[in-house]
Amino acid sequence: MSHLAAEGFVNRLVRRPYNRSLSVFNPYRDFCEVYDQLAGTQTRSELLRSVLDAAIEWGVRDLWVGCAPGWRGARRTGLAFTDDLHVQAHCFRWRLPTDPQTLGRSTRGKPIREGSAGVVWRMLNLIDAPIFLWNVFPFHPHQPSNPFTNRALNQPEKEIGGEILEDLINLLRPIRLVAIGNDADKAVKASRSRLERHAVRHPSHGGVTEFTDGMARIYGLNSREVRPNYNSRQMSLFKED
Repeated sequence: MSHLAAEGFVNRLVRRPYNRSLSVFNPYRDFCEVYDQLAGTQTRSELLRSVLDAAIEWGVRDLWVGCAPGWRGARRTGLAFTDDLHVQAHCFRWRLPTDPQTLGRSTRGKPIREGSAGVVWRMLNLIDAPIFLWNVFPFHPHQPSNPFTNRALNQPEKEIGGEILEDLINLLRPIRLVAIGNDADKAVKASRSRLERHAVRHPSHGGVTEFTDGMARIYGLNSREVRPNYNSRQMSLFKED
């Protein structure tokens, strides 16, 4: 039954109508001629379905909600806050196969790192709880002239994302919602859900410490012990998220 529910959700993402401008990339339907493997779209769809399937089976305590995929992360992998370097960790967390041959890759070439994904996964590895990662708008918004950029959501996209978020909450039935960033916080507050809610700063653009401290408060961790100590090269990644 969980398999059918997960497959139905992914199929709705594939068929989801939205403003078909040239500035939105649907990771579960669209093909990137620059980076994708020939089966990249199918690989992303199957990976999300598998993670959803596992989450339904094992149960979800908390739903961490971001705003939208970044070009270095979920656009490539189909998994929120997950870049090429953390796909295996994401699968391991949901007790899914992590063997590269079984897992496969949706993109070709050298793996690309996303700064925010690294911070989120560093925090996740400190928390022993079933946490599902999601973006309000699960499609990648970019500048019309450059698909490898990120941009803010417009109002129709926020409304579409809100509808999808409601669908996901009904599917996973988490206990708490944790919004990451202001836009995600607004979407969570606008939802019909009456679940316990929390909000933290997004780690990009200088928000690493506030994000870490916020999560530490929610999960009862010592913020001084869990704060990362990034060098200037690592910090430069967050300016590009």
